[in-house]
Amino acid sequence: MRSIGFTLIEMLVTLAIASILLGIAYPSFKNMINNNRLATTANAFIGALAIARNEAIKRGKKIIVLAKKKDKNNEWGGGWVVVDADDNIIRDFSLLGKQNITLNSNNDISEIIFNARGFLSEPLIQDIIEIKMPGSINSRLITITASGVTRVEKK
Repeated sequence: MRSIGFTLIEMLVTLAIASILLGIAYPSFKNMINNNRLATTANAFIGALAIARNEAIKRGKKIIVLAKKKDKNNEWGGGWVVVDADDNIIRDFSLLGKQNITLNSNNDISEIIFNARGFLSEPLIQDIIEIKMPGSINSRLITITASGVTRVEKK
């Protein structure tokens, strides 16, 4: 007489195979999540720069992207805000501290100013901001040129 169902040995073998597959997949999944967080942060920062540049051209006056927290090793990690010359807030970007992401400028700047033509204002001619996350092997580099154009690349 044949019974319907699984034997204990079949179930243990299935659980062993499933745990091995999970052990292999978890590091890749964690790396994918970290890469998505880096990409999201880079896109948010580039979006802020695009808003500031467009508003500067539209309004015909300087627009500033300010770091909320002025830490020398993580200038932009506390979030940022886009303001006009009269300190009126155009757009406020949230705090990134919960994600443990660092955004560090190679010139140690905490503000980016666009003039009325959409170009970077003096003294900043060009800057590169590196976005890193502890535990991730990748990072993102955002380059801001003198003409106000931004580009992002994986590192």
